[in-house]
Amino acid sequence: MTSEVAIQLMRFIGAKDLWEAITQDFVGVQSRVEENFLQQTSQTTRKDNSKMEDYLHITKMNADNLSQTDSLVPPQVLSYVLLELNEVYNMVIAVVQGKPNIS
Repeated sequence: MTSEVAIQLMRFIGAKDLWEAITQDFVGVQSRVEENFLQQTSQTTRKDNSKMEDYLHITKMNADNLSQTDSLVPPQVLSYVLLELNEVYNMVIAVVQGKPNIS
């Protein structure tokens, strides 16, 4: 064991304290990884040939999952959704983009 590791371990009174610290650090890293994954998923979800209902369901599920990680849903999510809509939805896009304070 290096002296650097020994110094870090000296602050723990017992194995229980050490285990709780390790567990908390792991959960924090795991949460950040999940948050990054969900943000990337939100940015890369494409409608392609799927039905609009399915596409919006997936997008909402991604946003809901991201909000459960105590992370804010990126305001760009609405822009990503609007960009995936085809010309059939031009009226919807125009109305949404015409609203003030919508990202």
